[in-house]
Amino acid sequence: MPQITASLLSGLTPEPVQLIVTGVPQGEEFVVRGRAGDVTWDVPGGRRTAPDGQVVLIDVRAPINLPVVYELTHGQQVVTSDPVQVRWQPDGAYRRALVQSLDGRTVIPVRMWIHNGLPRDPHVGSVAFRVEGRSRPVVVMRPAGDGTTTFRLLLTREAGEALTRVMRAGGGIAVRTDGSVRDLPATDLGVVLGWPSELWDGDGGLSTSRVYTLTVQWIDDPEPDVPVALYTWDDFDHMWSASTWDDFDRFFAGRTWADFDALDYGQYGVIGQVPDA
Repeated sequence: MPQITASLLSGLTPEPVQLIVTGVPQGEEFVVRGRAGDVTWDVPGGRRTAPDGQVVLIDVRAPINLPVVYELTHGQQVVTSDPVQVRWQPDGAYRRALVQSLDGRTVIPVRMWIHNGLPRDPHVGSVAFRVEGRSRPVVVMRPAGDGTTTFRLLLTREAGEALTRVMRAGGGIAVRTDGSVRDLPATDLGVVLGWPSELWDGDGGLSTSRVYTLTVQWIDDPEPDVPVALYTWDDFDHMWSASTWDDFDRFFAGRTWADFDALDYGQYGVIGQVPDA
């Protein structure tokens, strides 16, 4: 019987969601998607063929401060996880939305979301060619695209530096909201095509915060089949840097490789002191 469980991982803010899929026969395909009310989204790496054993997936794109569930589709069967809620309650930052890198490793807290009407510029796909001697053009009909949306965000210097890191890595972002930001989905992906800024003068000219104008092209996941790797071998090495293989064996005594794959390194402070068991 296929099953899916969802839990929140510690150590990062906002908390990633860990999904464990079991019970899908080896070699058969399944799909994992998130759902918050009427809003759905693809989980990175969530469309795959079942191996011999469990599958561990990480979702870093769920809406914030909303109950969400995860749906496992196997053939005609749909199994739903228990709900979880990703908390986002930062001090001194906007609590209804955030911007982050696609992998969730760089989070950009928004000090103030400056309402600018969210101007949109849809992409027209069709093209008209004028032909000499004809009164009307020849037209190539193509689907229209979602185009771009422009945001205005007040960011602290630290958040602006985080945005710079995201831009230097290619500019791919995830926008996550609580569903109450007018005319924005609860979660979506984009690439930043422009990000001019100016110093904020709302505090009498003393602040180093800047107002950024982001032109965002909405996109599908550029790597939909690639799962998010939340922890790395460097994290593993750091956790066990003051320990021995005997400590490792003692810690995992009575556990399986499935337990190893699903371990929440964040609960050890990524990684901190290793407990006795």
